[in-house]
Amino acid sequence: MMILASHLSRLLVFLTVILCASASNAQTSIPSAFSGNIAGDQTSTRFFIDFSQNISVQSFYGENPYRIIIDLEEVDFKLEAEALLQPRGLIEDVKVGRISKGRSRIVITLNAPAEIVRASMQKVIDEDYYRFLLDLERTEPERFATLLEAQTLVLGESGTVAQKGDRVRKVEKKQGLFTVVIDPGHGGIDSGAVGKIGTLEKDVVLRFSKTLSDLIKASGPYDVVLTRDDDVFLTLRQRLAINRRQKADLFISIHADSFKDRSIRGFTVYTLSKKASDKLAEQLAESENSVDLRAGVVEVSDTEAITDILIDLTTRETKTLSKQFSRVLVGQLQSEIRMNKNPIRSAAFGVLKAPDVPGVLLELGYLSNLEDEKLLKDDKWHDKAAKAVAEAVGEFFEPRL
Repeated sequence: MMILASHLSRLLVFLTVILCASASNAQTSIPSAFSGNIAGDQTSTRFFIDFSQNISVQSFYGENPYRIIIDLEEVDFKLEAEALLQPRGLIEDVKVGRISKGRSRIVITLNAPAEIVRASMQKVIDEDYYRFLLDLERTEPERFATLLEAQTLVLGESGTVAQKGDRVRKVEKKQGLFTVVIDPGHGGIDSGAVGKIGTLEKDVVLRFSKTLSDLIKASGPYDVVLTRDDDVFLTLRQRLAINRRQKADLFISIHADSFKDRSIRGFTVYTLSKKASDKLAEQLAESENSVDLRAGVVEVSDTEAITDILIDLTTRETKTLSKQFSRVLVGQLQSEIRMNKNPIRSAAFGVLKAPDVPGVLLELGYLSNLEDEKLLKDDKWHDKAAKAVAEAVGEFFEPRL
């Protein structure tokens, strides 16, 4: 018990690392992160990032995989020399970005269990900026488990770092309008796929979603809602909550993923099913369903049980409408847009598990394929594809107008 108490006191030092900016010296502009580096080996590793202002920082442990999660107030990440944050020593991967409004996050994935031995924010001598310094030392799995146990005693089962979702408050449905929820995938700390020439999935799908939203609004009696309209991260549960809150008549999730097989390309439509239609769909669903984990969000409920229940509760009508819309989409697109050789697929996508809302996940193309990446950056292709999807929405709802 004394050992655990020691762990607790040490953790408390790290869990509230910095709260240095006093009210009288409050900053009004958004601080920026402009430089960083990783040094060390498999025994000990140092990580640092430089900030334009003194900000509050909280550090947490995560598992499956081993991670260090660092929560910050909102930060403008301007790490032009991102090569400096390439994996080294105990650090396997680093992701940075917004996690919600007014809040940013750094997720450090480890290749072995490690303990924080130093976490501090200090003003750099003779300079007008601050440095967050994190020193890690390799430890045993048993020790890491003890640190997690102590952290749980301080923060509760999930802690502020692990909170998922919010209460679902339903809105009044607008009479005479069909509600279409468009979901630009990824965002904030989660960039999604990255193309060979540097195209970010989160940027491509947000731009496409905004264009599609404008076209649908202008085409008929539609109330169109975007799950996000800027570069912010949303959990899968938050996206589902928006869908339910809006009482959507149709849900469209927009993506542009990647695969190891770079020959895979073309527009693809995915619907929800308990069993994947093929290995490709299964791999994509596994990747998309793990975005929360990669962003440092811990699921505290029995996700597998919930997955099965939600799919079982999905009504036959909802499944039929989803498949109907997928066929309409392919019919509209195949004469205009390069389609995947098998354009309609299915798998257990978490984002499609609203039991009473027909929905599809659209892969605009695959950023792992250079030709698709070029198309995704082409303005003419962008406008043509968005127009075809908007026309498919109109055709889908036409019998009900």
